[in-house]
Amino acid sequence: MNEIRATDPQLLLDRIEDLPALSPVVSRVLGLINDDDSTARQIAEFVQNDTALTLRILKVVNSAYYGFNHRISTVSQAVVLLGHDTIKSIVLSTNVIEMMVENTGTIADLKRLWERSLFSAVAGRKLARMLNYGAPEEVFMACLLMDVGMLVQLRIHGDAYGEILSKDIRHGEDILITESSQLDFSHEVMGEAVLRRWGLPEVLTRPVLYHHQLRDVDREEPEMRQLCQLVHLARLAGRIFYSPRVGMALTDFRRDSGTLIQMQPDAVDEFFRGIKDEVLEVAQQYGFEIRNLPSYTELLDEANQELADLNQTYERMNRELQEAKQEAEELALKLRAANEILQQMANHDALTGLYNRRYFDEFVQREFERSRRYRRTMAFILIDIDHFKAVNDNYGHQMGDTVLRQMGELLRALIRGSDMAARYGGEEMVVILPETNLYSARIAAEKIRRAVEKHEFPWRPREPLHVTISMGLAGHDENSTWTSAEEMIAQADKCLYRAKDEGRNRICF
Repeated sequence: MNEIRATDPQLLLDRIEDLPALSPVVSRVLGLINDDDSTARQIAEFVQNDTALTLRILKVVNSAYYGFNHRISTVSQAVVLLGHDTIKSIVLSTNVIEMMVENTGTIADLKRLWERSLFSAVAGRKLARMLNYGAPEEVFMACLLMDVGMLVQLRIHGDAYGEILSKDIRHGEDILITESSQLDFSHEVMGEAVLRRWGLPEVLTRPVLYHHQLRDVDREEPEMRQLCQLVHLARLAGRIFYSPRVGMALTDFRRDSGTLIQMQPDAVDEFFRGIKDEVLEVAQQYGFEIRNLPSYTELLDEANQELADLNQTYERMNRELQEAKQEAEELALKLRAANEILQQMANHDALTGLYNRRYFDEFVQREFERSRRYRRTMAFILIDIDHFKAVNDNYGHQMGDTVLRQMGELLRALIRGSDMAARYGGEEMVVILPETNLYSARIAAEKIRRAVEKHEFPWRPREPLHVTISMGLAGHDENSTWTSAEEMIAQADKCLYRAKDEGRNRICF
């Protein structure tokens, strides 16, 4: 973008050398028309000084649009028959359309823009007459002027704004969103600013400011509010015929026309059916060429197809979304299962299925601290398989693994859900019993000892292997002097060695 920036749109206009402007003759004519003391004769005499303007007024006044049954040959007659408002509309529209043509050059997007403005002007005037609005020519002029701010933006920002304009004309993108992200002011604001500089009244400047967005229009007086609403609807009407997104444009018009003027869908269709001929006729009056303007019937077919395609796209996207959601849920389940497996692998010993040493170290510290803090009981059993080296030496390491594996199964089956069994290392295993005093721990340990003693570890048919275990038991209660879990474990270890020294297959505490 060109680096022309300002905090006030009028200051920005001051910096533009070739700012679009009304011709001096038109400015003077508008001044006379707005002067209550001016007569039709004075207005006519001044207009007649400009031959081109005189010819344009007479051409417009004698067109089929106004339907006079005799030819109007003088501007004086035109002023008397049409009234000041219509003459003002013709004079201003003539100048604006000439300005449009002069500034179009070879830019196709600008040509489409001015066509759209003229279409909106015709649609706006038609809406005004349909609603018996008191000043339909004001609606026509405001619509014709509503996008003049884009011409100002082109003067300021050059080709960069041409790209923004192209997105609006060719792709139907919301130009206000693009402008708000890249420019100091929207074309609405710049358009209103330049119209005020031309000295035009508020009935023409305010609708330009609101023609895209009506959110602030409620602050206006009722008559101005209605004028702004009509210009807004006329803009939407123009987009139906000049937007690549016909279906969306028609949907927008039906929605807003239903809300603002209670226009029913059938009335919308009826409104647009004959508008093509009206637009072409007005364009011819002003010497403005419009080519390839589609009929409403053609656009309706296109809109219906677009909306059908859009609906299919929505259904496809919804279906894909549901499939993606299902895939995501299935993936989440797989990930959860995988995480559970990884957690199991991370915390458990692969051979015995018991918790591993790392998890045991964390658990025993946590449980010991909890017991100390809340003055609760806990017990600790350290288990060693008697003569396990002999099992490996005499029966093989595979048999040793079988013994370890089935020991893990026995422990898991014999302990409570609140207890924790772990492989401490080699053939040593441990059981932690929270909320358990030493007496109850002895009963639990004896239950484990007897179960292992009776268990038949598979060796050969009818030749099972029997093993025994030695156990060291330590407990913690409110009278304990242990200051750490390590001290309690060390005590259980001493008891285990005493059990072995005393002949194995026993519990010491």
